[in-house]
Amino acid sequence: MKLTRRAPVVAPITRPAEPIGSREGILYLLREAARIEATEIHIKTPGPVTVRVDGTLSAFGPKQIGPGDARDAALALAELAGREGALQAGSELEFSFGLAGVGRFHACLYHQRGSLAAVVRRVALSPPQLTALDAPADTFGKLRPGKLVALVGNARHEWLHALVNEWNQTRDGYIVVIERPLLYLHRDAFSGIAQREVGQDVRDPATGIRLAARLEADLIACSDLGDLDGIEAAVGAAERGRRLLVALEAPAADDIAGWVAQRFPTGVRDDLHRRLSAVLTPVSCARG
Repeated sequence: MKLTRRAPVVAPITRPAEPIGSREGILYLLREAARIEATEIHIKTPGPVTVRVDGTLSAFGPKQIGPGDARDAALALAELAGREGALQAGSELEFSFGLAGVGRFHACLYHQRGSLAAVVRRVALSPPQLTALDAPADTFGKLRPGKLVALVGNARHEWLHALVNEWNQTRDGYIVVIERPLLYLHRDAFSGIAQREVGQDVRDPATGIRLAARLEADLIACSDLGDLDGIEAAVGAAERGRRLLVALEAPAADDIAGWVAQRFPTGVRDDLHRRLSAVLTPVSCARG
């Protein structure tokens, strides 16, 4: 049977009069996306701007945008977040930003077909609750001194923020979150929380982890350890009695220590595997 491509469904919104690449056009698009509860916006050429509603991508109006439109739209997004000078030729840029009365967004700008493109995701204004993620009852109890809790799976970032939020809502302490970009914003409740964005507030994860350890943070949470220096900093902090919570892009929780060690030179693998195994607590975080 011959399959034919289904024509895109135009989302039930009106195209703005302003060009999509203007500040006003982008603001209109973000407001409309929030109004219809779209979870994603895709801007690239060739094709129209598309939005994801109820899991389905639909065209935001019938107009095909050109390379200039896509570039201007991406740069307008960066300008909204105050990051217009951070994008280099051939590079990618991720950042989060909020719009008063509209919501919070996570944007990724990248190059394709010689032009800029963007994916924008709506982010909840409040961090998720552990109960909403169906986390096992003993998950929070794994945050113990001298342990590095490694979250693995497609919901690892949500779990990281849910665990930070759980600590903040139930006990006092000093929490440092190191992330690129900042996904959720936390308000101090019982704890004081410092959120440091890599590239903005701190040079790299390793630098942030080492400072947090010197300041004797009660919980250090990091969305990505990055390179060997970041892993060394995290393991060293755990060995000195700090609690660490990290999100790792590992394939499975079965042998995280082995998976991490294999990514680095032969001369450091055995020692890194031994040290990681001594402090590591893996947790699988699947999104339902």
